[in-house]
Amino acid sequence: MINNHKTFNFNGVKVHVASQESNHTKESIFNILLENYFKTETSNEIKSMLKKSEFSMWNEKELYSFWTKNLVEKNAEIADLIDLLDTDIYSNEALIALGEKLLKTIKNKPNKFQNLFNIYFKMGNCYFYNNEPKKALKYYKKAAVFLNYIDVHHHFLFYLNLAKTKKSIGLVTEIEDRNVIYFYLSKESWEKKLYKNDLKDYFQFSA
Repeated sequence: MINNHKTFNFNGVKVHVASQESNHTKESIFNILLENYFKTETSNEIKSMLKKSEFSMWNEKELYSFWTKNLVEKNAEIADLIDLLDTDIYSNEALIALGEKLLKTIKNKPNKFQNLFNIYFKMGNCYFYNNEPKKALKYYKKAAVFLNYIDVHHHFLFYLNLAKTKKSIGLVTEIEDRNVIYFYLSKESWEKKLYKNDLKDYFQFSA
């Protein structure tokens, strides 16, 4: 301990923690470093430093495994973890790894089919934003199996994202286009205002 700080050494990276933070262990500090490693706001310089030091003994897949295991153990509510898949807090690759972990976790949980739709759909979105439309389409097709288990309110976004993905790889979207318009028109006025620009942008892109 130096100057009222506890020091943890991670293969050359020293982390100083105020001594009053007595609950911290080397494992808990490791988990904090790992979480920040996958955060989008963490600079590439810090990520590179961590990768070359403490994380050098593991490949990326193993690091994802540690991170997702810790997340699931800390969060009792599966819904909260599924919601994370919609955020930009973590990299798309990390969120995809989390989605895969959740698929193995929800087998005996309530609302299984609704959860399956949300996980597959959001993983599809992650692949789409990661410029991998063919993988995105694969997960949208998996989500489609469970489409009837979710509120019709979500159908518009599903068909919109599916249509954009198919269009981006040169596939016909006639059926999806009809569904996009149908579910848009079935929305309430405030929702139409909310999605008006999304609809406009899609059909301008499709023209």
